Amino acid sequence: MRYARIQSGTVMEVVDLDEGETPADFYHSAIAETFVEDPSDTAAPGFTFDGTAFSAPAAAPVTREMIAAEAERRIAAGIFVDAKAFRADDASVSRVREMLDAFVAGIVSPEGVTFRTAAGDEFTLTAEAAARSIYEAQITHRAAVLAASSSLQDTLPADYLTNAAWPVAVSITL
Repeated sequence: MRYARIQSGTVMEVVDLDEGETPADFYHSAIAETFVEDPSDTAAPGFTFDGTAFSAPAAAPVTREMIAAEAERRIAAGIFVDAKAFRADDASVSRVREMLDAFVAGIVSPEGVTFRTAAGDEFTLTAEAAARSIYEAQITHRAAVLAASSSLQDTLPADYLTNAAWPVAVSITL
């Protein structure tokens, strides 16, 4: 049986005891008397108890900072290139832009540029078009995430963390 220790109407802790056991078997009587049975197994620390039922605490209000942080996380998570994760954070975009510039300047060897993603996947780019495709996908993804973030910050919805609130990560094939 589950028991919840109540203090000033708030669940402070929850214990699961075997059949026939009660908090009085384990706690001083002054503490044991603050426990109530939770036959629904729903109580958790921070829940309220009105003498009859347990209620989950109210969700913290959503702030613009919370949405902006989620946008940055989604930007960093990035895009997919050939079905492999490819970051779109500032440093990653800058590196791809440098590779693109090197192709444009004609300073890339015929073997191309070989590098590893943060996930450890190896890529070799042998043409400007491939570098440009990745770069454009990264900046397109970033722009879409920032636009969604701006819209979400106008309304501050409680469900801002759901994937439905954000654009799908760009996916390209080289």
